[in-house]
Amino acid sequence: MAIVRVLEGSGSALAFAQGGADHGSAMQLLSVIAQALSQEGVGMYLTRRNCEAASRLWLEMLRLTLAGSASPSHPQIYFLSDQSVAAVMQRYPEDAHWHRNTALLRLAKLVPWGKWRALREALMARDKQMAAFADSHGPFLHLVALGCAPAFRGCGLGSMLLDRLCRIADQQQREIYTECSSDAARKWLKKSGFFELLCHSVRPHAPVIYVLVRRPAPLEQHGNGGGGVGGSSGSATEQAKVQRPSASVRTR
Repeated sequence: MAIVRVLEGSGSALAFAQGGADHGSAMQLLSVIAQALSQEGVGMYLTRRNCEAASRLWLEMLRLTLAGSASPSHPQIYFLSDQSVAAVMQRYPEDAHWHRNTALLRLAKLVPWGKWRALREALMARDKQMAAFADSHGPFLHLVALGCAPAFRGCGLGSMLLDRLCRIADQQQREIYTECSSDAARKWLKKSGFFELLCHSVRPHAPVIYVLVRRPAPLEQHGNGGGGVGGSSGSATEQAKVQRPSASVRTR
């Protein structure tokens, strides 16, 4: 049974559903993310530069990520009310029940055999790095993916959603851990208050995978309105509010 609540704050409504009662709308939101990441470096590498195959790969990976958490303690899908931009973020380790071997069997049909081995190594490396980070720093929030629909790119909506995710992390006093494999995403995350923890590659000619982390702002700063992401993201958020005044942040 889904639990739906509405919280008021920062001038916009933050509504969330726990458990994902509407499978169809959840898949639609995951499709927005998958399409946005279809030209992302690692996805293109694993599918030999096939955008449609990369989108299917991302969609299945996100679905399997959520499927591993049948009874999440907190929302895992966050999105603007018009579904122009969405993100998947989990509490680690509470809601991260990813079954890697089962997932790899399902993903085998989506990538060529040679690339499947690279995918396996990438997922193994990610799981080990996240476990090591949790051992050193304690529980954190894992930003699995964030994507914006093509028609709304460049409007600051991604920054608007990321800003709210950072506020959630500040309220919970947890770090946000994420990965990317493009210079554009890396620069954007750094401007939003993330720092680069490490980088690696599963093959000599494969794209570099960057691991980035954002530390939570002190609670007293959040209480004074300074708990959002740093750098230029504040102006991007204001720009998004002007361009899309009807958009509120929601979670599922």
